[in-house]
Amino acid sequence: MMDLTPLIYLVDDDERVLRALHRLLASAGYEVATYANAEDFLDQHCPERPGCAVVDLNLPGVNGFGILSVLSYFSPVTETFRRLSGQ
Repeated sequence: MMDLTPLIYLVDDDERVLRALHRLLASAGYEVATYANAEDFLDQHCPERPGCAVVDLNLPGVNGFGILSVLSYFSPVTETFRRLSGQ
């Protein structure tokens, strides 16, 4: 049987960001999975499992917009929230 516990997916190429966000969210009781690149996330993401993806838009290779495009294709109910920074 598939696990339907919501999962927070973190995708960022900065290990420090991944560690800090993982610690923060896990300490609040969330189940968290971290990925250093888009390809690993897309290979392991399960569209049937509810969750939230927090994605670095400026990833090398397939960037955050590419991830959002793939997620929208497989999950038409995907909600998208973007926060852009000047970095």
